[in-house]
Amino acid sequence: MTVVATTRRLVLRRFAAGDAAAFAAINADPLVTRYVGGPLSRDASDALLGRFLAEQPYARWAVERDGVLLGFCGLGRHPVAGGDVEIGWRLASAVWGQGLATEAATAVRDLALGTYGLRRLVAVIHPDNGASVRVAEKIGLAYERDAALPDGTRVVVLATRA
Repeated sequence: MTVVATTRRLVLRRFAAGDAAAFAAINADPLVTRYVGGPLSRDASDALLGRFLAEQPYARWAVERDGVLLGFCGLGRHPVAGGDVEIGWRLASAVWGQGLATEAATAVRDLALGTYGLRRLVAVIHPDNGASVRVAEKIGLAYERDAALPDGTRVVVLATRA
């Protein structure tokens, strides 16, 4: 297990093949996936995990607490982000409201802007997903523009302040 960062309550680490079942359960939850296209089948979740395992130089990392997979938080590329690096997160609905997404996203932001030397981060979020918008704002991102995904879904782009 390769640990990327730790916080007061969380461990962020590289995903492993053994995370597939727990990851699939998170991705099958309609609450968790409401703003990202809906629940994923096991095959679709496994494919997403495969992409996360292959991502370089940035990655989405497993977020765990006390050895239990809670979801992911990390960096990647997004078609709406242009050339910018996107920060994103997805946690199991059972742990919402505890500040864990903000805690994980703060650690990833610090890695991105510090260790990795990035000058700018963006978050691409469905405008109705107020909880994720608040997480982005808490870690220092601000509304930049409206955009649309290739399928026409409206999103907002928040970015680090210049």
